[in-house]
Amino acid sequence: MPSHMSGVVGHKPSYGIVPAHGQIPGPPGTLTLADLAVAGPMARDVDDLKLGLDLMAGPNRWEYPAWRLKLPAARRRKLKQYHIAAWLDDATCPVEPELRALLEKAAGALAADGVKVDYEARPEFTLQKVGETFFALLQGALAGGTDRERIEQYAVATGDSDAARTKRLLAMRHREWLSYNERRLQMRKRWEEFFAKFDAMLLPVMPCPAIAHDHSEPMSNRMATVGGEQRSYWGLTTWMAPAGACYLPATVVPVGVMSNGLPVGIQIVGPYLEDLTTLDIGKHLLEMMGGCPHPPGF
Repeated sequence: MPSHMSGVVGHKPSYGIVPAHGQIPGPPGTLTLADLAVAGPMARDVDDLKLGLDLMAGPNRWEYPAWRLKLPAARRRKLKQYHIAAWLDDATCPVEPELRALLEKAAGALAADGVKVDYEARPEFTLQKVGETFFALLQGALAGGTDRERIEQYAVATGDSDAARTKRLLAMRHREWLSYNERRLQMRKRWEEFFAKFDAMLLPVMPCPAIAHDHSEPMSNRMATVGGEQRSYWGLTTWMAPAGACYLPATVVPVGVMSNGLPVGIQIVGPYLEDLTTLDIGKHLLEMMGGCPHPPGF
């Protein structure tokens, strides 16, 4: 999301290949590795992303004595050899028309250069299902900083508001988390099957460009304007779910600027641990799109 909002390239690594000790969430000194959370590089050039990933990746403190990492090379030697799917809009989280046009232009540029682009192919699950799973697992990962008394209050929250649902998920029992985790693993299997036929998937990052800062509390009550409509603040994370919930690598590349001057990025999502494939496609696409945009005054 920060890469999309800022008009730069970024890489969300496959979960587990970059040591996460010292990250937030978790207060200083915490040794637990948070679910979902990854650290990755941001830059204005994909070669710098590769360099950043190479410097950051490696074993965490517990696995250092024996764990080694050798990421597979990019799947294809030439761009036109890639077979890519494009999932650029969905009724679960509609994308602003102007933003979608930029995403389609980027996919079209790849197709014009010989890449096989399939606009209909999908993994065997819906965006709604993976979005709900991601949101539940995210609340579970964030719950560690909530004291027990408040958790007990959250557990009995009633109603269908975003705030009420968020509270109940923050307070979910471990058996509920295990159920969501099994759902996540089933979707990881569906992705594995999908990537036996396709090399990568193009996705939006957000349904809109960068939004105005909102620091009101609670966060679950915040709203965002998307295409002139008010939507749930948490709904802005929906397009992060297919890669985020399933631990997949995602390279974000800017593909243009909207009429209001705000940049737009596209996600290139690939198979687990095949980070070099998404980075390779991202490098080619960034060149086609003319590089990262320069904000006024720079």
